Amino acid sequence: MGDQEHRTKQESQSRDSTRATESSQRRDDSFGQPYGNAAMQEALLGSNPQTESEIEICKRVAELPGAQELGFTHWWIRTKEMEAGMGPATGEVPAVDGDKGDLPYSSTTVNDHTGQGDLDVSVCVPAEEWNPEWSNVDVNCVEESSELGTPTGPWTPFWNDCHDWVETTMNDCDPDVQERREATPDRETESYERQRFLETTHPGRY
Repeated sequence: MGDQEHRTKQESQSRDSTRATESSQRRDDSFGQPYGNAAMQEALLGSNPQTESEIEICKRVAELPGAQELGFTHWWIRTKEMEAGMGPATGEVPAVDGDKGDLPYSSTTVNDHTGQGDLDVSVCVPAEEWNPEWSNVDVNCVEESSELGTPTGPWTPFWNDCHDWVETTMNDCDPDVQERREATPDRETESYERQRFLETTHPGRY
């Protein structure tokens, strides 16, 4: 390999290393910070004080026809190690950058949402502020359950969508919820948890 080619390869590797470091630093700096302008944050979630949390729930208005007027929002989960949510099986982030969403019953997976919480239209808050019952959720469990590419079933609005994925992931990793389920091992517990969740969070679905 010639000297010029060797120098070019070294410069390319140096640039790649710098970009990786900056990306990691941005994730560390951004976690725990509320995103979106003040008006957007209040419109989506109200005015909540920030607390220490290992898990954040994020949301933004979905770029779907009529979503702004109806208040439909896309939800996902962010930790220090990952940012992921439900999306089309092709791997994209749904309902953003002009995407108008897939047809109902199309296949979905857990997709990478890195950087979505940094958008001006997004808001991320500690899980326990989003839902006070999520103060004891196991972050390691959440991260393991959010492995990219994991199938999440057909997109069925109001029944199997991004809101359901967030709810299911958090509840499945909450030892308090699991204890209640073990004490009442039937469908009534699942229905009860779902109803309590919906009653304590904001309306609007992706």
